[in-house]
Amino acid sequence: MNRLRFITYLAPALPEELFELVARLVGERLGVATSVVADLRTSGPEREGADPFTSGEADIGFLCAPPFLWLRDRRPPAVELVEAAWLFDDPRTNNTPVYFSDVIVSRESRAQTFADLRGGVWAYNDVCSLSGFHCLLRRIDAHFFREMRASGAHHTSIDWVSRGSVDAAAIDSNGLRLALLRDPTLADRVRVLESWGPHPLQPIVARASLPAEVRRAIDESERPDYNGGPPGRPDGSSERRGIMSARDVSPDQRRVAPHCGLVNLVRSGRKQPQRVPVSAGGTARHPCRASAIRCGARRSGSRNTPLRAAAHP
Repeated sequence: MNRLRFITYLAPALPEELFELVARLVGERLGVATSVVADLRTSGPEREGADPFTSGEADIGFLCAPPFLWLRDRRPPAVELVEAAWLFDDPRTNNTPVYFSDVIVSRESRAQTFADLRGGVWAYNDVCSLSGFHCLLRRIDAHFFREMRASGAHHTSIDWVSRGSVDAAAIDSNGLRLALLRDPTLADRVRVLESWGPHPLQPIVARASLPAEVRRAIDESERPDYNGGPPGRPDGSSERRGIMSARDVSPDQRRVAPHCGLVNLVRSGRKQPQRVPVSAGGTARHPCRASAIRCGARRSGSRNTPLRAAAHP
């Protein structure tokens, strides 16, 4: 294989440069060229829709948990899990590859609990998202909100809440942390009402039809030994792989995502999102889901083109 084609569905909540950096490092380690496409329209391929893995257009993907489950459950499966994941420098994670849904409201909101939002207007990024949509479903009935609006992206939901256009939204905790790093004044306009989770980190997947030796090489290329020795626990056991903390990242990675690293998931217990409960990647149907809403709806406020590409020779 002369080129590995990456696709990310997690931008712009996480910066495109982060995925380009990972692709470049993997390519350098494997000795192949890489390219990266950012699909800004959705958090992953929709349940019954076409996907770039089955069609052979993409080899490696970064996507949200519900689309991973849908793709994995196809027959034959469209993707397999790459046994590595992001590790973010959030004290709530306890050095594990998880993240949260931070429910935000405006600073002026009178809401003190999620229950206080009944009858209000809720923003969600898209119906393929775990942190912005699926984690909400088990917490509401069909009449909880007066209106639910699809913003198309976490950063747009943040903007709507900060302007008072909607009452609340659930935001990817790492996307929110990066937004606050970029604009510290945001903390004067929004506050976190509740945090839901932890959720398993967004999966990194490989096209299932990739040759087995290529998939193994990709797995190994994303399992760097950060401490200069065999990965494992301090006591020498191998129940859990090594973790790269924020202080260990390269200057390039610190620049594009200052609180992000990578962690191996091999022998680390549950290494895939599970269907139950919903907060762990479930895809339960709910009466609030409008059948006309599709995962492919273009993300509001994103770049002029829904697809953006970069290549590394």
